[in-house]
Amino acid sequence: MGRKMENFIFAYKSFAACNCLSDDTDGFELLVREDGLLKYQTFTFEGCAIDLAFYKLQPETLEKIKNTMEAHAEIFEVNSQLRNGSFDGTFHQFLFTAAGKEREILALNIENSMDDQRKIRKAYRKAYGETLRQERIVLNLFFEICAILKEEKYELALDHFITPRLSIQRPK
Repeated sequence: MGRKMENFIFAYKSFAACNCLSDDTDGFELLVREDGLLKYQTFTFEGCAIDLAFYKLQPETLEKIKNTMEAHAEIFEVNSQLRNGSFDGTFHQFLFTAAGKEREILALNIENSMDDQRKIRKAYRKAYGETLRQERIVLNLFFEICAILKEEKYELALDHFITPRLSIQRPK
């Protein structure tokens, strides 16, 4: 991503820190535009596109996403790079916009911050406690957006995007 949001309100990208995640795919990117267009793309480690699809969100779904991001204004205070001690694995890049603000956040292995109430080592909490807190803010908002998309049969998770819907023609 690494670019201004332009007319996007939300974007998510998952990609391998090294090599590929599975098969020939390095990762995927999902972008939601202000007009409700949803763009989904998979790509190789070299950044070459494998698949590209477009979908159209219902206006109600788009409005729910916008309202959810506006209700989570704390997202705009989260650091743009969340360093949690990881050196390899999966990068997760998030872009959020609401009320004229935007935030791009990059994290490595962010899924590990949702610990299902497992006890976190004191040394880790001391070193990365603030990062862990911020990762949870990001994930809570991300999972709320995932739940909204799921209402319209778009399944977004940290590691995949699936939908039974047919792609529309590529917009101009």
